[in-house]
Amino acid sequence: MPTCFKKLVAICQEEIESHGNSGMEVQSELVVDSENTTYYKDDEVSHITTDLLDPSVGSDRYKALQKYLSIGEQLYQKACQVDAKIHGFETHIRRPYFHVKPLDVSQLENWHQYLDFVEVQGDFDWAVKLYERCLIPCANYPEFWMRYVEFMEIKGGREIANFALDRSTKIFLKSIPAIHVFNAWFKEQTGDVFGAHAAFVQYETESDSSFIENVIKEANMKKRLGNFAAASNIFKEALAIAVEKQKFHILPNLYIHFSRLEYMVHI
Repeated sequence: MPTCFKKLVAICQEEIESHGNSGMEVQSELVVDSENTTYYKDDEVSHITTDLLDPSVGSDRYKALQKYLSIGEQLYQKACQVDAKIHGFETHIRRPYFHVKPLDVSQLENWHQYLDFVEVQGDFDWAVKLYERCLIPCANYPEFWMRYVEFMEIKGGREIANFALDRSTKIFLKSIPAIHVFNAWFKEQTGDVFGAHAAFVQYETESDSSFIENVIKEANMKKRLGNFAAASNIFKEALAIAVEKQKFHILPNLYIHFSRLEYMVHI
């Protein structure tokens, strides 16, 4: 147990003794309690602290001091366990800096496990700092950006989530279709329809399959929002782009999906 906490307990003990109580009784109880730690809930800790600071409770302050020492031991043991976990994760971080060379599987798993651990601790600032650290060596991995965005949204940090999306789609992963599709999905889920549409427009890939996939996803988004006219226009624009770029081989696929949409509108 830390020396500073022991000093605090000693000060409390002296203060209790100054009110005419027996120090021998306190010392005996404290030794027994430190060897047989009892675990207390948060609401119990609050009441114990109140009793310890209230001279009017008389001899019950002995019991409060005994419990207070147990609480200190409880928190100390928990802190030691957390510190050991952190040390293990930190030891396995081999590359804390950015590099174009891919990370090995064990490094990626360590970051995921480290984030899992910190997320359940309930410390928002700690989680943000770790995510930002993680995204330095893991900047080229969409799953970490997506995970960061989703966690921030759950915890009420939408501004941080949107800032992460901007960095990923405009700087680090601007040529990766998956992050743009995720960006559009996130904007749709949070009610930013204009942002969702802009996310699809932002990335225009040279890959025919990705182009078709993005067209279908954007049209489906409009359909889910009940805007069938806009969904239809997306296919019309895509067909025009395909003709303009002389990608005639993708026209049949686009027409098939366009026909399905038109059929659903008119049934």
